[in-house]
Amino acid sequence: MKSLNYWISIVIISFGMFANGHSALAAGKTLNVGLVDNTQDNFTSSSINYQAAVEAGGHKPVFIRLTDDMDSLRRAVEAVDVVLFIGGEDVNPARYGEQPSPFLGEVVERRDSFEYAVMDVAVSLRKPIVGICRGMQLINVYFGGTLYQDLPSELGDKVAHSRPDMKYDAVHMCYIHPGAWLHQVLGVTQIGVNSTHHQAVKRLGKGLSAMAWSEDGVIEALYGYDYPVFAVQFHPERLVKGHSEFLPIFQMDYLNCCLPASR
Repeated sequence: MKSLNYWISIVIISFGMFANGHSALAAGKTLNVGLVDNTQDNFTSSSINYQAAVEAGGHKPVFIRLTDDMDSLRRAVEAVDVVLFIGGEDVNPARYGEQPSPFLGEVVERRDSFEYAVMDVAVSLRKPIVGICRGMQLINVYFGGTLYQDLPSELGDKVAHSRPDMKYDAVHMCYIHPGAWLHQVLGVTQIGVNSTHHQAVKRLGKGLSAMAWSEDGVIEALYGYDYPVFAVQFHPERLVKGHSEFLPIFQMDYLNCCLPASR
């Protein structure tokens, strides 16, 4: 149980994110949003969804493609305002010191290594980081946290977290802490979300705080209080077309706190 002082500090931090002033987005600027993609040249249907959502939010998607050229990678990250890590395969449990579960899904080590390299560059440049689904899990592991490798076998099935048959519709409730960044973004403390994952954040990484949960206690959103990190477990890029209430996630006004005012 978190102390009252802890939550007061989180509310103050979250409120500061949305304060008016000489912020990049208050001036109506278009951001270059770096989509970290696991392909080298061709768009995937998944990345097209993210691209469309970023464009709907009024910003420009810029793909950060899989590469072994670290100089090229650094230039790509330098050219964007924010880095967005997207959904995909399971994160290798070796990265958080565990042996693989019998229920572990597909792991793509090259993708893990590439995205860790992107994270290294982004952090060195202090670029804001946004994560969706696997992206949130990867962020948590990068900052020293752990994952449930398989929710049904480790936590039970009180909530159906893997519903690929309903990718574009709400399948369970998400409960958001009042005053948290996601509350400020969506304007509600409860909302139905889609869910297509079998892994989830277990122990939070250093400097990260949970902001929303499903009914069974699985973390649905987190925020970095030492570093500008914003992440959700569900898939808003699939929801925005039919559920406009999720569009503010891609309008990214919550980045007001951590972008240069001169942008």
